[in-house]
Amino acid sequence: MKKTILPILAVTAIMASCGPSADETAKKEQHMKDSIDYVEKETKSRLDDRLKAVQDSLTEATKMANDQMEKQVDAAKDNLGKTADANKKELERQKKENDRIKKENEKMKNDNDKKNNEVKPGQGRG
Repeated sequence: MKKTILPILAVTAIMASCGPSADETAKKEQHMKDSIDYVEKETKSRLDDRLKAVQDSLTEATKMANDQMEKQVDAAKDNLGKTADANKKELERQKKENDRIKKENEKMKNDNDKKNNEVKPGQGRG
């Protein structure tokens, strides 16, 4: 029995010495945890950078859109102002034209009245 126990103990001792020690196993576990933490931090950092880039892009795009809309509003205001000025000038021109036509009509009416009143005796009005 001593002969069988001795080789079994020897084989067990050899197998135990071939495997990783508790210290090596702990180091491997710690290295694995450190690697996972590093990857998580890097992933979070990259995602944060991408998020910031997207937010900056959206902010810039919004600013550009607002600037463009302000330019369009200013252009529309200018156009309305020019149209209003043109309409006022046209209205004034039409009023002057109407006044001129009224004066011509009154003059023609007065001339006709004078002619009608200047009938010579015996001519009649017809």
